[in-house]
Amino acid sequence: MNLVLYDGNEKLLSLIANFLKEQIIKKNGFINNIELSELEKSNFDNIYLHPNTAFWCVMSEDKIVGTLALRTYEETVAELKRFYVVENSRGNGIGLNLLYLAISFAQKNMYSKLRAAISESALACQHLLEKEGFVKTKKYRESQAQLFYEKDLKNIKDNCYKVGSIIRNSLMQQEVHFNDSLILNPVENIPFDDTLYPATSFLHGLYNTDTFRTSSQKYNTKIQFSGRDTINKDVNMIYDAWALLLKAKGVTMRLLSGLHAHIILFMSIAKIGDRVLLLPEEAGGHYSTLKILERLGLEVKCLPIDIPNRRINKITSLKLIEEFKPKFIFIDRSEGLIFEDFSWIKENTDDIYKIFDASQYLTNIIAGDYVNPFDMGFDLILSTTHKNLPGPQMALIATKETNDNWFMLKSHISTFVSNMHVFNIYTAGLMLNHYDDLIQHSQLMLQNTFKLETALLQRNVPVVQRSMQFSEPMTHHIWINTPSQDKSFSCFLNLEKLNINVNYRLLPYNLGYGLRLGLSGATRMGLHNDEDIVDIADIIAKCYKDVPVACDYVKHIIRRIKKNDK
Repeated sequence: MNLVLYDGNEKLLSLIANFLKEQIIKKNGFINNIELSELEKSNFDNIYLHPNTAFWCVMSEDKIVGTLALRTYEETVAELKRFYVVENSRGNGIGLNLLYLAISFAQKNMYSKLRAAISESALACQHLLEKEGFVKTKKYRESQAQLFYEKDLKNIKDNCYKVGSIIRNSLMQQEVHFNDSLILNPVENIPFDDTLYPATSFLHGLYNTDTFRTSSQKYNTKIQFSGRDTINKDVNMIYDAWALLLKAKGVTMRLLSGLHAHIILFMSIAKIGDRVLLLPEEAGGHYSTLKILERLGLEVKCLPIDIPNRRINKITSLKLIEEFKPKFIFIDRSEGLIFEDFSWIKENTDDIYKIFDASQYLTNIIAGDYVNPFDMGFDLILSTTHKNLPGPQMALIATKETNDNWFMLKSHISTFVSNMHVFNIYTAGLMLNHYDDLIQHSQLMLQNTFKLETALLQRNVPVVQRSMQFSEPMTHHIWINTPSQDKSFSCFLNLEKLNINVNYRLLPYNLGYGLRLGLSGATRMGLHNDEDIVDIADIIAKCYKDVPVACDYVKHIIRRIKKNDK
């Protein structure tokens, strides 16, 4: 089911009018002229298209199953209208969620009170209103309704409890929705169940550091926390294990995200005016990195692109390196259909600090399916642990050598990151028990990508084919290059209605708008049977061609896929 806000769309208004007429007839046995005139577009828009008014519809496929409206009654008082949920859809939380939404909307728009007028026969509506703190009040306007309710929106205590209740209910509803969804977003993943224990443990409330100190060093620090030696020992043991996994001399996991790692890294080892050569957004680089580096006062130039082959131009890049004389080279690729070979970057760059962001490749690097960036000549690897890898939401930095840059980085991280989310680091430690699973996950992910891409091409979906002339391995990404932005967004919405989650985005290499798919999350969900992959390709192809697909059929396919992982 989807929530839709009326925005003047005539087709939606027609559905609303038919729905309300049916509901009013059921309630009154007739439609009076006042209610009928409200459904004329000019009148309807005049009532419900103001910034502080709204009309919400809950849609099941192309049918309305519930509505609720909010309009101004007095300057600081709003009134609920058209609160209907069809009988066979009641008991699923639709009415409650609509009411939560209206209350939140009214509070945001600075209404002090919320009112409602309903009939005595609307027992379900009475129950919901009273459950959410509405109290019966005197008749406040002429109406055929017999009961009048009012809720004070300025009660702080009531609001606190209400928000807590809304969030709890929202989480429950999202979990139901998630169980019927298939993740084809390339940057989302599902952690192993047994690694989540630290997230709900005692570790959450503790203040931690990963720096070992002697008693003398503790004595001479400005502040110390007792009782952390065991945690400190465990964390450093986890660091050592991950260093071995990545062929690194050192690892830190104090970072909260990939972009947080970018900021802390360059704040730690760069000076204002230092020169950085960066992989550009047009070649699959992250769209925020350039802004971050420029905001830190660094002089940034982008590596030149070989557009036809969708890769960095080696010859012109080496020439630019010689001319620009950068202090850093940063390959921060958040996109890409191939795992590009950057081993040429070693040529005459010994005095340049070379950094590689492995967020989209980490599982495959660990599994040995991709060349380790250290072997390509990079000095530092940074990565998230929750995109390509099914791990906790944080980032790591690994170094090839424990040199001056590494010690400077470690020292400054302690300054810029005073506390670490140690439960995430323990989760990363527990992931080591899944080494064999990660090896299998890497292989299945890439196999699934090849099979789905092949099936989509067979169904005439305009998939961007990979340039294989350089014999580089494929990534788990699939790009669908639609003929227009509107077509891309339409296909994106068609898939979203079926709970198949993909990325709508502007693709690199001047390809224009399209869809980005990734197989990491779906593989963790259980996608690996050829039959399932063919069915998913059929669904995507139909959505691309605007052919209707039944929601129940897609749910059946998704549930069948998830059973594979049991």
